[in-house]
Amino acid sequence: MSGIKVGQIIELTDGRKATVRFVGQTHFASGDWVGVELDDDGGKNDGSVQGERYFDCEMGRGMFVRPTTIAVIQQPAPPSQRPKAAQRPNSMTAAPGGKAALRRRSADDQEDQSECSQPEPGQ
Repeated sequence: MSGIKVGQIIELTDGRKATVRFVGQTHFASGDWVGVELDDDGGKNDGSVQGERYFDCEMGRGMFVRPTTIAVIQQPAPPSQRPKAAQRPNSMTAAPGGKAALRRRSADDQEDQSECSQPEPGQ
């Protein structure tokens, strides 16, 4: 249907702007239809016709039009992709640069600990 997609902003032949909410066949009339949510309250329905729901909007803002009566003026925004949160290294993950976050004690560290004064047993 000439590239009309849900989410596009369109302009009707009378200059009103709307958002496409439905594209396809309906039970109320043959042929292709575009269900739109108008920016104003000059519509005829709430996205349902004769008890069949095609989309949701406020009463008086919905309308169905033929694809030939609209002009696409803006494409829908692409789905947002949130950036992944930076992971902080911990004792179980690698640190930046691929080295282990934990380091082994060196012989110097062990010697330093032995020089610490420790209380004698019985004191």
